[in-house]
Amino acid sequence: MASAESPPSLPVMLYGDVKIDGNPAPAGTTITAKAGTSPAGATSVLTGGTYGEKANDRLPVAASDGASVDFYVNGIKATPSTQFTYDSKNAGTLIRVNLNAISEKSGGSPGGSTNGPSGGSGGGVSGGGIKPTTVPQSAVTPIKSASEVTTKEITKEIPTTTNAAPLKTESAFNFYTILGVFAVIGLTGVALKKWGKI
Repeated sequence: MASAESPPSLPVMLYGDVKIDGNPAPAGTTITAKAGTSPAGATSVLTGGTYGEKANDRLPVAASDGASVDFYVNGIKATPSTQFTYDSKNAGTLIRVNLNAISEKSGGSPGGSTNGPSGGSGGGVSGGGIKPTTVPQSAVTPIKSASEVTTKEITKEIPTTTNAAPLKTESAFNFYTILGVFAVIGLTGVALKKWGKI
């Protein structure tokens, strides 16, 4: 049972470029591999910026078939150029995997400086860096309050209804004219009846 769980005797050998925060990792940098929480291999950088160029600093990785392997550079989780999954069919072969680790200090620092300076510089630029443009008061038309608006100005805005009175008088005139005609007709009828003409 223990032998079934033990890693295969022939590991896959890895080599490639190794960087920390985008810079070549210095000699003496430790590279470790883990399959889940289980150690899967380790090596040290002999020549800055690379590992595995020589046989004695290659990274041997051994794990269970199909296990996904994570890489750590000086304890910092690295991003591999290709996601590495152990396959016993590749045991003994040499595979290139470039590693790039972003430290919390650098990740937080660039991220922080991106957020901080950018937010700070954004605040600085928009807040204090750029002077606000002032428009001379003479160029701005003053807005009058309701109390300042005069009756004269309101009258100017409202069109005068000069035709309203004549229309009213004309309609009244027509009404009285018609009423007068009916009155004349009525009186004429009464007179004719009285004279016995009707």
